[in-house]
Amino acid sequence: MTGSYNWKALARHPLALICLIAFLLRLASACLLPNITHPDETFQYGEQAYRAVTGQGLVPWEYAVGARSWLLAGMQIPVVAAARLFADDPTLLRLALSMAMSLFALTSVWASYRIGRDLGGNREAAILSALLAAFWCEFVYFSTHFLADTVSAAFLLLGVAFAVGWRRALERPDPQRASHRLLAAGLMLGFAVAFRPQLGPAAINLGLWTVGVRPTARWLWLLMGGLVPILAMGAVDWISWGSPFHSVFTYIHANSGGIANIFGVEPGHYYLARELAVWGVATPLIVGTAILGARRAAILAILSLTIFVTFSAVPHKEWRFVYPALPPLFCLCAIGSAEALAIAKRRLPKVNGGAILGTVILAWLALSLLSGVRGAMRPVWLQGSESILALEQTSRDPQACGLGVEPPDRWMRTGLSRLRSDIGLYPARSGKDGLYNYAISFEASRSRFARGNAGFVEVGCYRADTCLYRRPGECTGRGTPLRADPEPAVRNMLDRLGLHAIDRPAR
Repeated sequence: MTGSYNWKALARHPLALICLIAFLLRLASACLLPNITHPDETFQYGEQAYRAVTGQGLVPWEYAVGARSWLLAGMQIPVVAAARLFADDPTLLRLALSMAMSLFALTSVWASYRIGRDLGGNREAAILSALLAAFWCEFVYFSTHFLADTVSAAFLLLGVAFAVGWRRALERPDPQRASHRLLAAGLMLGFAVAFRPQLGPAAINLGLWTVGVRPTARWLWLLMGGLVPILAMGAVDWISWGSPFHSVFTYIHANSGGIANIFGVEPGHYYLARELAVWGVATPLIVGTAILGARRAAILAILSLTIFVTFSAVPHKEWRFVYPALPPLFCLCAIGSAEALAIAKRRLPKVNGGAILGTVILAWLALSLLSGVRGAMRPVWLQGSESILALEQTSRDPQACGLGVEPPDRWMRTGLSRLRSDIGLYPARSGKDGLYNYAISFEASRSRFARGNAGFVEVGCYRADTCLYRRPGECTGRGTPLRADPEPAVRNMLDRLGLHAIDRPAR
């Protein structure tokens, strides 16, 4: 009876029920489908938080020259420290970080609910907004990964929710409360821009929509909130790199010099083509409901378009970069769906309104599932799983003492944060130096270890031509550990730009 009563209570509070299922879905995804969206989530954030806690970790060139702020990586430090209190277990650490991100993702579900309610003007728009934020396949996939893109997207959406709430509060005789919401909106937008400066144009557009063009005290509240995280980033840079905003200036200097283009350039239509490939048969519904919703919530369309245009103007493109454009877009779709629902109710008065709403919800859920298991999204659910599984299998062997990496330039697929702390990482040269008793090859089809080199035998093979090997015995001798050396083109560009390693430690 008690369990039945609790579920009925949750059903009366749909946002709580949606949040619960969204959290469990993300946690299940992280457990059953381990994947790596991009090496940045390991080496720019997770590995550095691990290094701050344990003193061990590979240092990529961005942290050598000070092109990254510790503010974002620092958010993971409490989670890493807490996980290590329980066990020295990379699987536990991975799941702890996924759980933290799954909880953090619920802020976007809450924000979407508020935006749908305030801009859509009814409960259906609020519920549909929360549902899409909770269950659309791209959100389920990305939101469990700690990246500047996912974290900044959540803060941007929170900023939209508070800004919309402030405008709604103006309709009530409560100016003090309205000012607090404006301050909160500025704070959230400040974090979004601090973590992803390219969101600056979108934040400015939202500010103009919120308080207008004329300079008034309202702008002061917004700016006061926004300056807090910006100044915090400057202070963190001062402590870690020796000067305020060092990471920002170094990042701009490096990328304006063309270093990002080394990693690939794409045409201007790349993001549109990528999203169309993901959405597939859902595209007509997404476009149609977004157009319908723009009549009530044009600011959401403006924000999404601004983000798409901003990133499309940059030659180096990655799918994750435009992730912050998706939450406002799908809030817009939810509001448009609620508008279509209202039209259907008027034209079909004899049909139960709940049945129509249920049909709309089922249609969105079905399209999310279809988009998530086909086409462009199908391979990403297990991307990088071979590295995760191999390194965690190594860590489960109490006799493991070192892991050789073949070839060594694939270091971006490893990381000390994904191993037990007493296991070292080494470049796999011959296997006869005794530095490691496990070896991972990312070119297994032509690996020296596959031929029984130095007594290594195969432990298991995974996807993407990746195999794990083991030899009996302990690790002996001393040698140079694996380093996160940049590829030659990047190293040459850093030299040309005059960017060299900072002598002072970043911890």
